[in-house]
Amino acid sequence: MRALPGSANPSASAIICNVEAVPINEHLQPGDKLPNEAHLAKELNIGRSSLREAMKLLASRNIVTIRQDLEHM
Repeated sequence: MRALPGSANPSASAIICNVEAVPINEHLQPGDKLPNEAHLAKELNIGRSSLREAMKLLASRNIVTIRQDLEHM
């Protein structure tokens, strides 16, 4: 996984491109879980709120499905 360049506010499109690359880089198959939010934010060098916004956009495009892990609540 590559980190985003050092800009303080990466664009939403840059974040989305990096998030979309995660399944390929992690060798995930359709239906597999993405790494958790904290791990993704750290690996992509972005804030969790920026990651959440990107994930919501991807969900609105039916690229990901967001589910809460009730086991850890």
